[in-house]
Formats: sequence, structure tokens, C-alpha cells
Amino acid sequence: MSQRVLKWILSLVIGFFGVGGAVILIATAYAILSGNGMSVPLPVHLSNVAPTDVLLRDSQEIVGSLTLNRGRVVVKLHDPLTIAGLGICLVMMIGLVIYALTMFRRLVVEIAMGNPFAATAVSRLRCAGWSLILSDFVSIPFSWLCAEAVAQDVMLADGRALLVSTPLLWFSENTDPRIALEMDFWFSFVGLILLALAEAFRIGRSLREESEGII
Repeated sequence: MSQRVLKWILSLVIGFFGVGGAVILIATAYAILSGNGMSVPLPVHLSNVAPTDVLLRDSQEIVGSLTLNRGRVVVKLHDPLTIAGLGICLVMMIGLVIYALTMFRRLVVEIAMGNPFAATAVSRLRCAGWSLILSDFVSIPFSWLCAEAVAQDVMLADGRALLVSTPLLWFSENTDPRIALEMDFWFSFVGLILLALAEAFRIGRSLREESEGII
């Protein structure tokens, strides 16, 4: 893949994430100001639950079902603070990813100009890596807010409530079904790779400066 094509691909991806962030902001503001709420589809993994329906706590409306301890529940949130919190977390995650992609795109431009070991290359890679790692940590409160929203608004058809799985419950004898926080750390993995590349670029720049000094 040529550097020009890679640069255009990165520009398109940055634009896609930017449009996504704007849509999330608009949807969050509309959900809060209109009072219609926001529908959030959530994958849930529950323990100690036979296949059953999931009901809204207030209206008893069926909003999903669980089969083999797994399912997807669509919950309509109405609390403005919860909606705002979800929107802020998502926008922060997208903003950090956009920043990382922007740093990487600038690095590609510098390499295309024939200067792969520019003074800014190491800092750009480090900024991109730490931004991706931080975006995963921002996803933790997002997952917790989603789980708490589900636990408060829904119940199982057999009458049992849902608990959010926390470290305090891991060793508890409570057998109520629990919502496991669903998080992955792929961005952190990519971020660590970028940090390793930054160290390689730093060493390469040092070696080039030493060789130029010898010559």
C-alpha cells in the first residue's frame, strides 16, 4: 500500500469518527431536551439464569429475552444525567481515537517527505499510543453506566432483579443473576504496539545521529 493511499484512508477514517461523534452529540442533546429518552442496545451476560424474558420494571413490557445466559436487551433511558454521562463517555472515546489517528497520519506525511526519524516522530507515536490506551479506560465508566441503567430499569420474568457484577460480588454467596461489564482492550493492545514503535524510532534516531557524528 502506497503512503498516499494510506494517508487518504486515515483521512476517511478520521472523518468517519468525526461524523459519528457529531451524531452522538446531536442524539444525546435531542434525547435530553425532547424528553423522549434514548434507546440503548446492550449485550448482557448473566449467570444463574435459565432462558427467560426480560421485562421493564414499571410497565412489565417485554424488551428482550435471554437464551443460554446470553441475550441483547434494548433499554430506553430517560434519566438526563445517565444519558448525558453516556454521551460524554462516547464522545471522549471517539475524540481520543481521532487524536491518535491524526498523530499517526502526520507521521505518515513526514515519512512520505523522506524524514522517517523526524524529531516529532517519537512524540507523535507516544501520543497516539497513550490516547488509544486512555480511550479504553474511558470505556469503563461507559460500561458501568450501561449496566447500572439496565439493572435499574429491567427485571427478569421470574421476578428476580439484576445486579451489576462488581469485585465485591465476585466472592459473594448471592445467587441473583448479574450483569457482567463487557469491555475489551483492543485499543490498549494497539496502543502498546505504538509505544513499542516509538521506542524503536527513538533508538533509530539516536543511531542515525551517532553515525552522522562519526561521518
